[in-house]
Amino acid sequence: YPYPVLSGGLPAIFLIALATSVLTFLLWIKFYRVLHPIAPGVLWFLICLLPVLQFIPVGSALVAERYFYLAAFGFLFMLGSVLHQSIFSVRIRNGLMVGFLSVWAILAFQRVPIWKNGETLFRNVLEQFPNNPTAANNLGNWLEKNGQRKESCQWYERAVQSKPDFPQALFNLALCRQEQGNLAEARNLNLASLQRKPDFADAWNNLATIYGSSGSLDSARIALNQALRLKPDYAAAWNNLGMYHLATGQKDSARICFEQSLVYDPNTQSDAAKNLHYLNNAP
Repeated sequence: YPYPVLSGGLPAIFLIALATSVLTFLLWIKFYRVLHPIAPGVLWFLICLLPVLQFIPVGSALVAERYFYLAAFGFLFMLGSVLHQSIFSVRIRNGLMVGFLSVWAILAFQRVPIWKNGETLFRNVLEQFPNNPTAANNLGNWLEKNGQRKESCQWYERAVQSKPDFPQALFNLALCRQEQGNLAEARNLNLASLQRKPDFADAWNNLATIYGSSGSLDSARIALNQALRLKPDYAAAWNNLGMYHLATGQKDSARICFEQSLVYDPNTQSDAAKNLHYLNNAP
């Protein structure tokens, strides 16, 4: 889930969480003399997990709530120790434990349908954060892989609308426009993607196919060379470069490219295998 956009201060849930954490820590300090045998272990556990506790931002690794699950053990261990020392009635302690576990069991059960698959997860994210480009792009990826191409393109478009400088979404939308026959827009989207991520080998390869479809063979060759410079084991780019050489009458160079593609993708049913078979059996 993305971080919420702040407007007018922290949400109440953040303040409640902060107050609870501070109160628990203060109580833990109060009972430190009793709890000191476990204190170093708890402290070490928390320090080691600090980068993924969502208190200190570290790169993009904090966008998933699952990182908090294991780290919460340290806090709950500390809270349980405090309750054990401050509440002497076994019945009350057991009642609190049962109540606490019941609440979290219900909450966990309610989360199960959301984690059914990528579609349910990212639709849930988008219900809460409608303008999140990453969730929209990820939902588009899931729908595309599951045969719902038309709707996937709509989500790629929405991702680009939310974040016009999102390289992966621009690339995905370019593929949609290319399939729809809108080569001019597909080219512009690819170029926009590469402007923001020049080392995007897939975008260079796709740009080459657009140039090839438009008859700009020299531009296609330049784009393919760039893709292979960035990713030398790119089987699809080797195959496309072979197609370029074949289209320009350079059969020996085309054969070398098809063979190189098969080195990285030895699938006998691949485009490179079929192209090489055609080339070797051509009159």
